[in-house]
Amino acid sequence: RPGNTPIAFIYKLDNAHGGWKIDDIFANGFVSQVATKRSEYAATLKSGGAALLAQKLNAQADASLKGG
Repeated sequence: RPGNTPIAFIYKLDNAHGGWKIDDIFANGFVSQVATKRSEYAATLKSGGAALLAQKLNAQADASLKGG
């Protein structure tokens, strides 16, 4: 990121079924990660099916683990 400006994250939590879980994450207070990912995943599912979605998620996880 240019200038390495800090990004504020807000976590929407839900205490259901005996434990807390993260329902959504907002970047800089307004960008819903759930809405963003839902749209992205829906497009991938429509164009390439579940196998392509799984492939993309695995690639993203691998890149994250490698620091990329």
